[in-house]
Amino acid sequence: MNKIVKNIIIFTVISVSAIIVKSDSKIETEKEIIYNYYDIDDDISSIKVDSILEKIDEEYDIDRFSLNTKEDVESVLLLNAVIDNNKLSEEERELCYSMVPFYLDYDNLNRKSIYERLSNLDIIYSNKEIKVNATDTKGATYYPDKNIIICRDKRNIVLKHELFHVSMPMTNFPKALREGLVSKLTKEYFYYNSDVSLPSTYREYMALINSLTYIVDSDTLIEVASFNDVESFKEILLNKGSIRRDELNNIFSSLDKELNIMDKTNIVRELVNSYPVLKEEPKALGYLEVYNLYDSSISDEYYFNKAKIKK
Repeated sequence: MNKIVKNIIIFTVISVSAIIVKSDSKIETEKEIIYNYYDIDDDISSIKVDSILEKIDEEYDIDRFSLNTKEDVESVLLLNAVIDNNKLSEEERELCYSMVPFYLDYDNLNRKSIYERLSNLDIIYSNKEIKVNATDTKGATYYPDKNIIICRDKRNIVLKHELFHVSMPMTNFPKALREGLVSKLTKEYFYYNSDVSLPSTYREYMALINSLTYIVDSDTLIEVASFNDVESFKEILLNKGSIRRDELNNIFSSLDKELNIMDKTNIVRELVNSYPVLKEEPKALGYLEVYNLYDSSISDEYYFNKAKIKK
């Protein structure tokens, strides 16, 4: 059932006027989140899991999971935070339910952090574009410090993209890696339809992520992203190749900026010279070429959705 529009407020942080606020979004005392997956009785957790699964449609592709491991149970129980979150409409809860295949695919997620964010997440709809900064305007964005999604574009695929940001804010990572990984996950798990037009820069970011999976496996990449541990990610990259720390830091700093072709060419040259695997694997080199100068003729592949990865 759609939420009743009750208030119109000014959201000065993003310079948006006339934002529709849901009637049940009240000012409440911040409640402590009790995260007790590890202490919960097995019988009780089984009952909770069964109750949650009854709310999930078959379309969420969970038949391939045994649901008999501790990590699987914890992944399903994440949705309990969504069920108890009275800031979300039923439609919004169902969007959150669709994240469960991703949660089940990866045992190394920071589930405590995900649970806390899902339990207090709010989604607010605006009648204007969201201006993130002077040059960046979006149809939707997630604000980690406020745990709010503000959106103008109400298409499900756009909100699902933001739900990956909720699950992994990656605030310590440069924009190219943050948006590249989230866009890649959204595409692999939910398929961008033909009516969803990604900026060319985001397609380039995804190509960069694809190439990095030839240096760092997808499980490790998801883990460092989930724990927002950019320093561990840098250490892994330093140990995998011949790149110097100052060179790597310069690349990470550059990846937080809007770059021209020459800048990207220099990054690609640095990566190829430092990591032999990028020269030896044609696909990895191809993705770096896509990052350098987007070429839509090069097809994408699955690197994260474990049900779709070619064996």
